[in-house]
Amino acid sequence: MRRLEKYLGSTNRETKGRLALALSDAIGTEGTIADKASALNKSLLGIMGQKKKDKRELAKIAFAATTELEKARTLAEKPSEYEKEEIDT
Repeated sequence: MRRLEKYLGSTNRETKGRLALALSDAIGTEGTIADKASALNKSLLGIMGQKKKDKRELAKIAFAATTELEKARTLAEKPSEYEKEEIDT
């Protein structure tokens, strides 16, 4: 289990649950040990794909938030129309 967690780079409960299900499915697969290993490999690849997708989504959200903060900072630094009139007079 530790090797799988190290491979997946996570030790949270959700990942442990997914690993347990993947192992359970692999053990329940009929056929040779190679068939069971193949089933486990497919499950692990699915878990890794989902993890990468989640990271990508988080990166998109973080980028959008940073962009919005930069826009707000830029607008806050610009003088308003009232402030421009004060400066001109």
